[in-house]
Amino acid sequence: MQIALAQQAGATPDALAKQLAKLEAFLGSPQLIAPARLALLSAPSLRAVVHAGSLRRLARAYARIEEEIGLPTSAYPAGVMRRSAAEIRLLLGIEEEREDVPEETSIAEAVAEAEPPAGER
Repeated sequence: MQIALAQQAGATPDALAKQLAKLEAFLGSPQLIAPARLALLSAPSLRAVVHAGSLRRLARAYARIEEEIGLPTSAYPAGVMRRSAAEIRLLLGIEEEREDVPEETSIAEAVAEAEPPAGER
């Protein structure tokens, strides 16, 4: 039996409201466009792949939470999520995912592409 989202640790309606407020702050911050931690990665192509992958995962997680909250058995109050999953994808610059499009480049593939061959180092 699956435990309802609202009954899981850290996912109470109050906790979710606090996390959604943090997400709203993130959506309006420069960190959305250029996360400071990614500057530690030397290859721009690797930074781009990691950043895009992170934004896609965030959008997917938001969509899953939206689905759970929309269930008739949900314990969350109406309107707890100010934005739809589609709005979040738009704000994150993520196109709607389609099943006929191959998965994004993996981080391992990006690292392999970013690293020069052993003889060129």
